[in-house]
Amino acid sequence: MINPVIFRKADLEDIPFLVKTIIEAEKSGTDILSYQTVFGLDEKQTSELLVKVLEEEEDHCELSLSSFLVAEQGGEIIGAVGAWVEAMDEVPSTMIKGNLLGFYLPREALYKAAALKSTLQSLHLEYKSGTIQIGLVFVAEKARGQGIPKRLIEEQVSRLLKIRPEISEAYVQVFANNLPAIKAYEKFGFKIIETRTSEDQTIHTLLPYHTKINMKTHLNN
Repeated sequence: MINPVIFRKADLEDIPFLVKTIIEAEKSGTDILSYQTVFGLDEKQTSELLVKVLEEEEDHCELSLSSFLVAEQGGEIIGAVGAWVEAMDEVPSTMIKGNLLGFYLPREALYKAAALKSTLQSLHLEYKSGTIQIGLVFVAEKARGQGIPKRLIEEQVSRLLKIRPEISEAYVQVFANNLPAIKAYEKFGFKIIETRTSEDQTIHTLLPYHTKINMKTHLNN
């Protein structure tokens, strides 16, 4: 008999799995980890940084513990989704995330990132205030094929709508090479509304792909 999948809010004990979720989502199916290429951190240092940031329990951004919902089966975490309401307290999530990273990153890492700002901006897509933003989705390999990503997104969106029932749109940004993720979002009803490609050749060494897409779905509240 297959154990049922239970969905619940993430807690501090889930941080190791959430760190893996963030790292795998950042790699987007490649070997490129932006925390390494942009900040000069190796994967171990990145993991240590993310643990500290998640332990801060700051709300309303993609690195907030409260933004994560986990899927559990047989007492084991098999998947997670990170999503939040953009500018929930009128503060952009990018500012919250930037402040968290800036507090823990070494000064040389911040200088390295600052020097790459114009290159990274060439692929930047704005988040729309007052909407649900799906940031990160990850399912353990052994649990794939059960439709867990779709169920995670549905459950997390449902929970966020209970807090802000007036919200009518959800968005997700994804690199164009991540076809499995795109297909998963399409099953939920997301459609591509915006595509941005960077002509800066340096981007190929910094991020998983040179094209990013923005997808949107209308919510039937």
